[in-house]
Amino acid sequence: SANLHVAGNALFQNISDSTTGFQIFDADGGTPIFNIDTTNERVGIGVAGPAATLHIQNTGNGEIFRTQNASGTFSFGFDSLGGYAQPVTANKGMWFYNSAGTGYMGIASTGNVGIGTTTPHANLEIVKSGTTDITAAGATLGIQNSSGSNTALLEILGGSTGNSTINFGNPGALGAGSITWSNSNSNFAIQGGNVGIGNTTPLTALDVTGSASLSANLSLRGAAT
Repeated sequence: SANLHVAGNALFQNISDSTTGFQIFDADGGTPIFNIDTTNERVGIGVAGPAATLHIQNTGNGEIFRTQNASGTFSFGFDSLGGYAQPVTANKGMWFYNSAGTGYMGIASTGNVGIGTTTPHANLEIVKSGTTDITAAGATLGIQNSSGSNTALLEILGGSTGNSTINFGNPGALGAGSITWSNSNSNFAIQGGNVGIGNTTPLTALDVTGSASLSANLSLRGAAT
């Protein structure tokens, strides 16, 4: 054994290309720890035949690649569920940005998913650029576009002869209440609770604020007040 010391520039070049052009092994031999495929211009770590420009492989499940800076540590690997990306540092999330550093999307350390916000208070919170984040915690889904006269829009589109429906209830009574729009005859229905027209706090099964026009008879089964 001996040491290799280079005081200036060092150049390693094969006489001819090879899929195992340059390899580093541990004392036991076996699979190379490091392999350079000069034929295909690929680098393998833990694999003798790299299948990509950089191919990293270990012998079992777990962490494969780790990156770290002053802000924290991030890990990539595989487990029984498949591939994963995980912040190793506590209270850190995972975020994606555009080239300008905006347009972020990611997962906060709480497990909440944010699109357009790095502080999602709901399981999924979507905030359009230039608006203020939803401040109330505990929501499952938040959609916000609250700047000026902007409209927060949620589209639920069914087939031309089908329905667009939102169901309410619990896992044991799914659909106990619902809001349905019939695309075939343009009917609107709210089921499972009071209906308000012209107000947001209906006190009876049907609570209308404003004038009403009927094209048929009005039938009352109780006393009129």
